[in-house]
Amino acid sequence: MKNNHILWLGLILSVLLKGFFLSLDGNADMLQYRMWGDAVLDKGLADAYRGIYFPLQWQLFAICSWLARNFNFLHWTLPFKAMNLIFDIGCFWVLVLLLKRHKLNPLYALLYCLHPWFIVNFSQGFVDSQSMFFVLLPLLILRENGNTFKRYFAAGIPLACAFLMKPQIMLIIAAIGFYLVWAWYKTRCWRQFAIIIPVIVLYAAYMIYFSFSVREYTAAQNIVIPGFLLLPFTYVVIGMIFPCLTASMSNVWYPIAYCLKQPGTPVYSVNHSGVTLIVSMLTVCAIIVFAVYLARKYQNVLTSEALFFIITFVSLLVPFFMTSAHCNHPFIATVVLIIMLAKHHRNNVFSYAFHSMLILLFCATFARYGWGPSLPQNILPHNGFVSNMIAILIAFVFPVLFYCFVKIALSQQNGTDSGMDYPEAKALGEMRPSAE
Repeated sequence: MKNNHILWLGLILSVLLKGFFLSLDGNADMLQYRMWGDAVLDKGLADAYRGIYFPLQWQLFAICSWLARNFNFLHWTLPFKAMNLIFDIGCFWVLVLLLKRHKLNPLYALLYCLHPWFIVNFSQGFVDSQSMFFVLLPLLILRENGNTFKRYFAAGIPLACAFLMKPQIMLIIAAIGFYLVWAWYKTRCWRQFAIIIPVIVLYAAYMIYFSFSVREYTAAQNIVIPGFLLLPFTYVVIGMIFPCLTASMSNVWYPIAYCLKQPGTPVYSVNHSGVTLIVSMLTVCAIIVFAVYLARKYQNVLTSEALFFIITFVSLLVPFFMTSAHCNHPFIATVVLIIMLAKHHRNNVFSYAFHSMLILLFCATFARYGWGPSLPQNILPHNGFVSNMIAILIAFVFPVLFYCFVKIALSQQNGTDSGMDYPEAKALGEMRPSAE
């Protein structure tokens, strides 16, 4: 009961803090969100959609734009940030439920509510909490109900929504696919593929919509794309939209870009297409190897614990190793790692690395953007030098955090030593079909 009171107090404090930012300008990306939302309202999704973010996210922007147009808000940012706040609250309660089901201290969810890293992301208007909510839900669904077709299908519905929102979800879905293919190869069991069915169905529904609504689309360099290929095209070219070693993300490429850039130019001016191709291939290979390892470890059953490690591995590896990453891309990793922190808080190296990462990510983002252009920046110097130095420091802290995560993941024992001690783990193993 005492914990519940603290959780409610923390949530109320978080809402009050974030409520202060509702009517204040955020990052310049918010203007783009408004333009996309307005375009959907004025021209319809089919004629407005051009990728970068995916159709469902565009439709959410359209809802916010409609609210901004039809109600006399103090500032147009209010409905956009209010949408983020709603999903923030949803993420918080899903985290609480996950921690309780893992028999871990639910107060760790307050990190998500009150840590400056998450607050500064909210103040900038980044929409990561929206897709994050749909990424967390499958962990809750599978954990509670076990290995049945219906539960896999139910878990796939929020995954499908996330897949139709932001590019960061693409490799998570791919990793799940690699896991399932390997599991099918060893067991010839199709039941687990139910988690992918909603993804395919929803994606196909949008493809059919664009096929009938768009005759052709002219992309960059006058490339003409048939309407039925518009959606796949925007997924394929997503990595080519802003080619650079790092697009302000404090990852392993930041020190390299900082050293290679010309004096007076930003770090995102450095681009090497050959490096991007090699890194992309290595990243996919690492995801395949890790997915196969997990499938073998969990006896080819997609449990919620296995799904947790898939999501965490991909969301941690990609923003810190891939090129063209942005400063808000570690958001998913930092949220799901809260669950691991609650279990492994006695692992000092992991705890120090995780907390250091959160603080440094906040400092880097704040030094670059502040709380927003509407407020004076008087806590940290708001300049490129400070941001660059912090970003370079993060590039050295991340390998420690990633090493700790991989070490913990590899040392776990299925359903026993991981902190995800859910009762159905053993039952899932017993239900595993034979290879005959």
